[in-house]
Amino acid sequence: MIALLAKERLMLAAGTFILMSDLKFADIKIQLLFREWVLLKEFEQTDNALADKLNAKKAEKHEIDTKLAEYREKLNLKKAEIEAVIQKEREIHEEYKKIIGENNKNEEFLTKVFKRKIKRAKKKAKEGNEDDEDMEEEDEDSESDASSYNSEDTQDIEFEEVCPPECDQHIWSKVLEIRERRLDQEEILSEVQKSVEMLKKENDSLLKKEKIIDVGLKNAETEIQEFQTQKQRKLNELDVVVPLRFSQIQYLENENFPKDMSSCLVFYNEGLIQLKRRIRELHQEKADIKKQHRELRKHHVSFNKSRKEKQQKVAELSERAKDVQMLKFGQIVDLEKLERLSVNKTADELKEKLQKEDLKRLKEVAEVEHKIRDEKERLISVIRENTVKLESLVDLQKQKADLEKALNVSQTVVTTDLSGQQKKDIEERERLIRLVQTQAQQIEAVKEEIESLIRKPISRQYAKQPVHTHVPITRPEALPDINEMNEESVGFPETENTDNQTNNGMVV
Repeated sequence: MIALLAKERLMLAAGTFILMSDLKFADIKIQLLFREWVLLKEFEQTDNALADKLNAKKAEKHEIDTKLAEYREKLNLKKAEIEAVIQKEREIHEEYKKIIGENNKNEEFLTKVFKRKIKRAKKKAKEGNEDDEDMEEEDEDSESDASSYNSEDTQDIEFEEVCPPECDQHIWSKVLEIRERRLDQEEILSEVQKSVEMLKKENDSLLKKEKIIDVGLKNAETEIQEFQTQKQRKLNELDVVVPLRFSQIQYLENENFPKDMSSCLVFYNEGLIQLKRRIRELHQEKADIKKQHRELRKHHVSFNKSRKEKQQKVAELSERAKDVQMLKFGQIVDLEKLERLSVNKTADELKEKLQKEDLKRLKEVAEVEHKIRDEKERLISVIRENTVKLESLVDLQKQKADLEKALNVSQTVVTTDLSGQQKKDIEERERLIRLVQTQAQQIEAVKEEIESLIRKPISRQYAKQPVHTHVPITRPEALPDINEMNEESVGFPETENTDNQTNNGMVV
C-alpha cells in the first residue's frame, strides 16, 4: 500500500514537473509574442500608411482603366457611325447619278449645284408659308444678287441657282433634295469627327495619367517591400527560447555538460542528417584521392626510371659523337655554331643574288634613261621639222591666195577676139591652175602628216620613230604682169570664161 502511494506520488510529481515546464514555456512564448506585438505596433502606423497609399494607387489605376475602356468603346461606336455616314454619302451619290442619268446636257451645272457648299439656317415658321420651305440657302463666296448670274465680272463671279430651261423641274427638285441630304450627312460627319477628336484628346490625357499612376504604383509596391524587409529584420533580432532534451545535446566538455552553452550551434534533425551524409561522402572522396595519389606515385616512379634511361642513352650518344668528331676533324666542333654559320651562308648567297639583281636593274634603268634622252632629241628634231613645214605651209597658203586673186582679176577681163598671145595666156593660166591644185594636194599631205605627228602618243614615239616623207615644195613661176595681159588681151568667149570659172571653183 505504501509502495502504491509512493508510486502515485512520483507520478504526480512527474506530471507536476511537466505541467510546470509547459507553463514556463507558455510564459516564455507569451513574452515573445508580446515583444513581437510591440514591434508590430510600432510599425503599424507606417504599414497602414503604405497600405492606404497602395490601395489609393490601385483605385486610381482601376478608375483610369475603366475610363479608358469606356473611351475605347465610344471610339469604336464613333468609327461605326463614321462608316455608316460614309456609306450613306455613297448611296446619295449613287442616287444622284441615277437621277441625272447618262448624257445629260445639264450634267455639269447640276453637279456644280449638287456639290456646292452653302450656309444653312433654320427659318422660323410663318403663317401662310408652305411646310416644305424649311431651309435657307446662301452662297459662301458670293453676294445674294439674282441678276449677277449672267454678269461677266471676273473679280466677283456670283452664282444663281435657277433651274435651266432645258432641265426637268422634277430632276431639279430631286437634285436640291439630295443636296440637302448630303449636307445633312456632312454636318453629321463633321460633328462625329469633332467628337472623335475630343475623345482622342481625352484618351491621350488618360494614357499619360495611367503612365504616371503606374510609376506611383510601382514605387508604392517597392516601398512596401522594403518596409516588410526591415520589419522582418527587426523581428528576427528577437531572442527565441528553444526547449531541448538531454538526448538532443551533443556538446560535452570532459564528458560533462558545460556550464555555458552560448557557443553551441543548434541544428535541425534534417541538417544533422545531411551533415552526417556529407561526412561519409568526404570519407569516400578522401579514399578516392588516396587511391589516385598511389597511382600517380607509381607513374612518377616509372617516369623517373624512363628519364634515367633516356639520359644514359643521350650520354652514350654524346660520347660517340665526340669520338666521331675527333676522328674526322681532330677536335670538338660546336654544332650550334656550325648551324648558325650554315644559315649565314644562305643569307650571304641571297644578299649576293640581290646585289646582282640590283646592278642588273640599275643598268636597265640607265639604258632606259638613255633611250628617253634619245627619244626626246628625236622629238625635238621632229618638232623643228614640223615647224619648218608649217612655215612652208603658210607660204603656200599666201601663194595660193595670190594666185586665186590673180585668176579672179584675169577672169573679169572680157574680150571678143582671140589671138596667139591670148591663147598662150590661157595655157599659162591653165598651167597655173594645175600648179595650184598640185600645191593644194601637197599642202593637204603636209597637214595630214602634221596631224598624225600631233595625235601620236609620246610612248609610241619612244617605241617606234615614224618615218617622215618629205614632200617636195616647189615655188610657182612668176606670174605675168596683169597690166600687160590686159593690154594684149582682146577678149575671151563666154564659154571659155565659164570653163575658167568652173576651174576656179574647183581650186577653191
